[in-house]
Amino acid sequence: MEDRVPSAPKAARRRRRRPTFGRRAYAAVAGLGVIVGALAGTLALFHDVFGLFNSDPPASIDARIDKVVQTRSRMPFGEYLSETKLPRSSFSKEQLVQPGYEFAVTVTITGRLGKELPLRWRMFRKPETPLPGPIYDREAVGFEPKGAKHSNSWPVWVPYPPNRGTYYVRFTLDDPNGLPADQRDSATFTYPSH
Repeated sequence: MEDRVPSAPKAARRRRRRPTFGRRAYAAVAGLGVIVGALAGTLALFHDVFGLFNSDPPASIDARIDKVVQTRSRMPFGEYLSETKLPRSSFSKEQLVQPGYEFAVTVTITGRLGKELPLRWRMFRKPETPLPGPIYDREAVGFEPKGAKHSNSWPVWVPYPPNRGTYYVRFTLDDPNGLPADQRDSATFTYPSH
């Protein structure tokens, strides 16, 4: 008697058949897709790593106060407004004759094209006491660079302090987010001057 292996059902026999042309093409395309994907990933990784060593340096971004010089020790506010071509009409006669100091502040801004950077000032009494009140803590001007590197000097008027003493003015150039980009103190001065 012969041992016979029972025959597989018809469905199992169909599965074991040779792949058709469509199935072979599908498998070949899928395999090709995996190879192309792996190759693209490898090339992208190579480009990223290679780019670290051969890329151009990032654009320089810098904003600094180069110099602060006291140019006048007695300047009426109205004269300052005329010098800077700012409107006088919203100020009283008393305000226009109020004396103060004039400082020339020179700034250089690199890589912040079209973004305004405000220049603020605040007066301090030596050694490090800020004067109270908004009259001694103000924005002087906003610098908006028109080129990749912008350098400018601007006159800033500061009123006299309320009492005798030794003072200085701290100028701060803010970045577009309102954070200090740079600051510089003026030389100390005595009020009233001797």
